Parts: sequence; C-alpha cells; structure tokens
Amino acid sequence: MTEFQQSFQTYQEQHDIERRELKQYYEAQFNGVYKDRNQGGSAPIATWLDNLSDNALALQYRLMPKNSHPLGSKHLLDSLNDGSDYDKHTVISPNYSPVSRRI
Repeated sequence: MTEFQQSFQTYQEQHDIERRELKQYYEAQFNGVYKDRNQGGSAPIATWLDNLSDNALALQYRLMPKNSHPLGSKHLLDSLNDGSDYDKHTVISPNYSPVSRRI
C-alpha cells in the first residue's frame, strides 16, 4: 500500500497535465449526460477542476478522455498502460479491479 501511495504522489512528475483536454472532455461529452440527469443544469466543471490536485487532475485525464471505453463504461479500464509507477500499483490493476468497481 505504501508503494501505491508514493506512486500517486509522484504521478505528476512522470506525466504532463492535460487540463485543457480534460476540460474539453467534460464540456463536450460529460456535460450533456449531466444535464439530462440534472434537469438541464450544467455540471460545475470549472469548480471541479479547480479543486483537483495536480496529481488528481493528471489521473482524471488518463481515466476519462484518454480511456477508450465510452462514457458509462469508464470503470472497465484495467490499466493506464502508460508505464508510470502509479499504474504498477493502481487500484484498477487486476489485483484490485473487482474491489474498485464496487466502490
């Protein structure tokens, strides 16, 4: 578990943050579904992104727009396949995926 925690803290050092593309994903793909499920109200995307740490933002970028699974099936991703230390210890690895998919 310690290796997992350390890998999360250093994730940003291994990858550039793609804030702009993550924002575009939320605006173009996610927000329409959000509106449908929230009586037409838009998702507070800027607030969400502003409240993410740099590491969390980098991971969301890889878990959302870079994830080839369609919206609604993003949880099926088993690996980031990016060679990062985080990916080696991630909760979406085969060792943890059944647990993380229930969370």
